[in-house]
Amino acid sequence: MNDLGSPPGRPDTEPRASSGRFGVVVGLAGAFALTRLMEKMLYEVSPSDPVTYGAVAAALGLVGVAASSLPARRASRVDPVAALRHE
Repeated sequence: MNDLGSPPGRPDTEPRASSGRFGVVVGLAGAFALTRLMEKMLYEVSPSDPVTYGAVAAALGLVGVAASSLPARRASRVDPVAALRHE
């Protein structure tokens, strides 16, 4: 177990996941709040189209997972003693 409580080689991703979910929820709420302003800029799509909201939220969620898990996995492979000695 490492100092975060997860097994070695497996990064602790819960803090990043919860902040990502928070960002998606706040973004969706903001998008729904601004539908009146977006209505004039959208063509052939209603401002409250659930498929579009779902697709965008899923795409941004995947980008957030990739952006946080790839560096975390890389960092979990580093020996902590070697990293401290390097400093």
